[in-house]
Amino acid sequence: MYIDRELSQVWRQPSGGSESEITRTVEGREGDAIWARKKGQALLRWPDLYIRLKTDDGADSGMELLDATPTWLHLGLVAGAAHISAAPALSQRVEFSTGNGRVVLTGTSLMLEYHPATRTTVVRVFRGQVETNNLAVPATVRTVRAGQGAVIEQDSPPRIFNRLEDMRPLARELGLWNLFHQVELDEQAGFGPPGATSPPVQIVFVQQAAATASPRPTVA
Repeated sequence: MYIDRELSQVWRQPSGGSESEITRTVEGREGDAIWARKKGQALLRWPDLYIRLKTDDGADSGMELLDATPTWLHLGLVAGAAHISAAPALSQRVEFSTGNGRVVLTGTSLMLEYHPATRTTVVRVFRGQVETNNLAVPATVRTVRAGQGAVIEQDSPPRIFNRLEDMRPLARELGLWNLFHQVELDEQAGFGPPGATSPPVQIVFVQQAAATASPRPTVA
């Protein structure tokens, strides 16, 4: 796995080592923690899997490699957002966890956001599908398909949204408006490894952004 620093303030702490800011592409290893800070942005690259870490408003995001083998990846998102894309032919099951949620995917593209202050996980699927559940209630697995979203709050099972526009109030409440737009622009540009791209998709929030005076509407 390789880590590309795409914007400033990208940090890495090897397992058992000290943290340091990376200034160029470095190789990541099992047990590493990688995070972006103060609007930093980092791309984690495997041959058939891309993960872009994003931050907003100075918050830290983090991704810890808990396991890494040729057939399995297990990573944890500490905070912030990740745009994840895997090639359709990917045979491995990849597992992501947040403070309260778990997502398992193969061959897909999605946004994964964790908001630590409210213990809220947001999942948005652009292609393919994922299985997700609340870590506190592991038996309540829900399938989230292309065009759908899911929200995991506190200790509740995932709530599925069939229309992305229904998630707009939550995006405003949690302050995720800018991150939603950034990920959608990534997706429209064909983000992901070779073989994972797809034709541009119609996304509601980008269209709404063009009609609003502020990039992040305020909540009364």
